Amino acid sequence: MKHRDDAGSTLVMALAYMLIVSMVVGGLSSWIVNDIQNTSRFAAGRAQQAALSSAVEVAMQSIRYTPLIGPGFSQTVATAANPSYCWGSSSPSSVGNINGVSISVWCSTAFIPTTTTTRIVTLSACLSTTTASMCASNPQLQAVVTFDDYPATGGVLSTGVCTTTCGDAMSIGSWQRD
Repeated sequence: MKHRDDAGSTLVMALAYMLIVSMVVGGLSSWIVNDIQNTSRFAAGRAQQAALSSAVEVAMQSIRYTPLIGPGFSQTVATAANPSYCWGSSSPSSVGNINGVSISVWCSTAFIPTTTTTRIVTLSACLSTTTASMCASNPQLQAVVTFDDYPATGGVLSTGVCTTTCGDAMSIGSWQRD
């Protein structure tokens, strides 16, 4: 009868240990690579959202103090489905290269001069490659802002466009991202 010993068992245990460790390390490295890729994707998405917010804030401040609704500037008194530019003298109202992203903002204004909600402006922001009507129907960021063009101390209601107290008060009714 032959006697058996444990001479090869250490080798088998070492191979099993190495196999288990390599599987754990492989899983962890896959997890790390995935997280690194997600970080860059999240950073790009956050950069785009910051660019959209910045462009809408520029448009809000521009149209607050310089409403484009007087004689020769009727372009923003439009429907929300057919907006026009928010500042300057022609389309589009674009802010280029904010965080590497170029954004256009489109405005439509409901003008009600005989109330304290003088102007209700819908601002729609999209990448600069998007047309005004496409952006209005599916904006990446849309804000609805109400302006009161009367001084806080009161005043006579006017039927015309403000000249000295434009944007005396402003409130943001909604701020929605896609």
